[in-house]
Amino acid sequence: MEGQAVTMANFYPTADVDGIQKALQDYTGFTPNGAGRFDKNGAPTPATCSVTYVAAGVGTSPTVSPDLAGR
Repeated sequence: MEGQAVTMANFYPTADVDGIQKALQDYTGFTPNGAGRFDKNGAPTPATCSVTYVAAGVGTSPTVSPDLAGR
């Protein structure tokens, strides 16, 4: 994507720095933790105010789950 190699698994980006983080390219306002989780900058509890990407498994689609407990 945009000249970068994006790591893929089961036709979707993996949940790491070389996968979803490169595929997104712009995650302004969030800090990636390298494991598919993006913490919201400035949240009272960033670890529980985040979005988590879970890579696709065999025959499944990836999931994106928000955690709004720490907002």
